[in-house]
Amino acid sequence: MRRSLRARLTVYFVALVFVPLILVGAIGTWQSYNTQVPQALDAQSQVAKRVAEQVKNFIRERENELRSLEDVRGLSSATREEQTKLLSWLFSTHSVYEELTLVNGRGKELVHLSHVDIITAQNLGSRAGASEFETPKETGETYFSAVTFNESTGEPFMIISIPLFNLQTGELANVLIANFRFKEVWNIMAQADVIGSGIVYMIDHDAQVIAHANPSVVLQGTSVNLPEENAFTTGLSGDNVAMAREHIQFGEQDFDVVAEQPGSEALSSALNNIYLTAGITLAAMVLAGFLGVLAAGQITNPIGELAQTAQLISEGDLTQKPVVKSQDEIGALATAFGDMTTRLQQILGTLEQRVAARTRALATSSEVSRRLSTILNRRELVIEVVEQVKEAFGYYHAHIYLYNEERDELVMAGGTGDAGAAMLAEGHKIPKGRGLVGRAAESNEAVLVPDTTQDPDWLPNPMLPETKSEAAIPISIGGQVLGVLDVQHDVTDGLGQDDVDSLQSIANQVAVAMQNINQYESTQKMAADLEVVSNVGIATSTITDAEHLLREVVDLSKQSFGLYHAHIYLLDETEGTLRLASGAGEVGRKMVADGHTISLDSEKSLVARAARTREGVVSNDVQADPDFLSNPLLPRTRAEMAVPMLVSGKVIGVLDVQSEQVDRFTDIDISIQTTLASQIAVALQNARSFASAQKQVDRESRLNVIAQKIQNTSTIEEAMQVAARELGHAVGKRQTLVALDPAALAGDGKKVVAE
Repeated sequence: MRRSLRARLTVYFVALVFVPLILVGAIGTWQSYNTQVPQALDAQSQVAKRVAEQVKNFIRERENELRSLEDVRGLSSATREEQTKLLSWLFSTHSVYEELTLVNGRGKELVHLSHVDIITAQNLGSRAGASEFETPKETGETYFSAVTFNESTGEPFMIISIPLFNLQTGELANVLIANFRFKEVWNIMAQADVIGSGIVYMIDHDAQVIAHANPSVVLQGTSVNLPEENAFTTGLSGDNVAMAREHIQFGEQDFDVVAEQPGSEALSSALNNIYLTAGITLAAMVLAGFLGVLAAGQITNPIGELAQTAQLISEGDLTQKPVVKSQDEIGALATAFGDMTTRLQQILGTLEQRVAARTRALATSSEVSRRLSTILNRRELVIEVVEQVKEAFGYYHAHIYLYNEERDELVMAGGTGDAGAAMLAEGHKIPKGRGLVGRAAESNEAVLVPDTTQDPDWLPNPMLPETKSEAAIPISIGGQVLGVLDVQHDVTDGLGQDDVDSLQSIANQVAVAMQNINQYESTQKMAADLEVVSNVGIATSTITDAEHLLREVVDLSKQSFGLYHAHIYLLDETEGTLRLASGAGEVGRKMVADGHTISLDSEKSLVARAARTREGVVSNDVQADPDFLSNPLLPRTRAEMAVPMLVSGKVIGVLDVQSEQVDRFTDIDISIQTTLASQIAVALQNARSFASAQKQVDRESRLNVIAQKIQNTSTIEEAMQVAARELGHAVGKRQTLVALDPAALAGDGKKVVAE
């Protein structure tokens, strides 16, 4: 065991030195590398720029020499003999020129000097059509050719041709063509001031090497792939190099001067840092290993002795005490271990008492659970819980708070003793978020204050002056807080986490019991509402007059359901409106008398919306609803519900009810009122059918009486008089005229007037 700990400590010491060294070395090397890379590339760029400038100066000198023949000597206006002398002078004094040729404006050679061939007047040719003549002729600018190589000697050449113009006419007089040895540029490459073992070379636009300190590189037709920017890449030799280039241009010819330096040489400082870091790290590891072994022994030896003592204590010998030999952390550990042993003896001495208290708490929780399962009244539930909690745990006081309907205050629902009765009588409440109770309700977490004098949020209660500690436990289910179980003790630190755990279990049971009570009350309310619907249906089932029927329905609905107002609208499909047919009380009668209507297309009307959607519509807080249409005759409306009256799937009207209470209507109310609306619709249809049938019976009865009276007459004139008189009485007319067609009576036409 001790050897294992010692080995681990040794490893830790080594790692403690090794890891920082590696990190510091890696970071330093990385920074050195990142710094040296751009420096190396910049150094090569400077070399490329210097050499490129030398190449440009060399070629520009050739151009200036040729132009000086015209600008200084007047070559184009001189005689042929003078022109020959001037060119011969330049040819002899500057060995760089291989050929010099002067042609006229048509391209015919006038003077041709060459180191290779002997040119006589008879050998003079024409340069018409050649680029060295046509380009300066067309552009008026100096022409530079690509670098070419002699097939037999491999020597590079470049052509420069300069246009010469007549100063008086401005026309092209001559073109001076010079073919000079490009090998001088090779010498520039060989003599370039490079860094270390670097090289410089020149390439054309095809990436072909045309100038190099080593002629064989050029003669072998070597080419190179250049990156778009200066970078570390593969060089001519195939090795990694720091490469930089400088672009130069003469006329239409593009060239690049490239400078290279081996990558290992360019980054030598970074490599040296890596070697140095590796050496230092290795030496540090050896030293750390030695110190680690030494330090590990000093730490593990007293720990081993302490472990032996701990083993004896674990076997039950609580009389063992560790020996303190030092004043450092290990000595402090040994002292703490001894104190822990003493404390353990004390804990074991009181363990039976704590187990007994815990057993009592579990028994109380079980008893509360058993009793709560049989209680279906909220007040009985609250009283039972606070009394059981106070008696079982011996607390100073216990009470329960429940949220009000607005959920902005916690109202006391029950408390123990005279103080609880007094607070309950005066309607004691706590705003949400205030005090321990408010904090527990808002956070949905238990709040424990072992010493109330030390908590700034604690709210003292003059009716409970002996409170020294307090715990507030949220009563919640499904994440929704229903209320708070609050207990208080008259002993400082009299409440602890064990109490909170036990009380939380009881609070959870209370939440479930309250949910059961809510469900029971909802079921009872539904049953009561359905009974009301049944009673309304029974009360209106014998009414055959539609107006009387609707008036009875709204009055009974308002009274039976405890509503602020109720009224019924009937749909007029021809006009697309909903006409108020009946309303409860005097307000309803007045609205009916005023002919109150609502357009079926009204977007803001709940009544119109219910008719259009064929579904119940609710606004549980009309003051917060910007689309609510208020009625000055119903100023106390706070919630409204409208349900369609359907018969065979067809809307015939809407039942609208209103309440003075916010959040009055629920989904259950929608279902109940929809059922009532369906009964009303059927009853209304039955009343309408009955009225229609009654009219038909009256009409047929009157017709039978008229027929019998006509049958009792003896003459046609008498029958006509009876028919006219009875029909007039039937339709409510004072005078009736009956005329017979003269042709129907064989020429004796009759007309009878009955009063």
